[in-house]
Amino acid sequence: MPTFNQDNSFTQVTAILDSDGNELFETVGILGLSAASSIAYPQHTLENGVTISDHAIKLQDRLTIRAVLSPVDYVEVYRRIKNALQENTLFIIQTKVEIYSNMVIATLPHEEDRKDTVMLNLDFIEQQFQFPTVGILPLSAVANPADSDTVKGGNKQPAESDGTLLLQAGRSLGFL
Repeated sequence: MPTFNQDNSFTQVTAILDSDGNELFETVGILGLSAASSIAYPQHTLENGVTISDHAIKLQDRLTIRAVLSPVDYVEVYRRIKNALQENTLFIIQTKVEIYSNMVIATLPHEEDRKDTVMLNLDFIEQQFQFPTVGILPLSAVANPADSDTVKGGNKQPAESDGTLLLQAGRSLGFL
């Protein structure tokens, strides 16, 4: 995780960084930032009617950055921000008190008027991406041989039926 760009005890430092900690959109004037971190407490009702919560779930962090684009390059910077939205680019957002990682742009509303610039409200949401991995599981690595890799398994005979009839929406699917 990157460290703060500057000493936050003396000056306000809010930055939009790439996943390597490099500052992006340097000409964007950040007017303000609001952040929301929250936890959900699922509730369960016991038989006696008492409602309890036995665990907590950390919800995604959400940020909104109010910003104004520089009159010099606002069209080009807006296009770069919109491209980052469409490509699910991961950002690090540095605030005066915290660093938020794995943030993606959720919405990109903007305001235009007669001035030569654009106002933005960039909404960010924390996002964890999981990419599955696929591998071969040899027969020696499993307790039940039926759980092993089926590639090049050859022809297999069907399992014995116990006579149970399978039904789906009123039609027969066959015997088990």
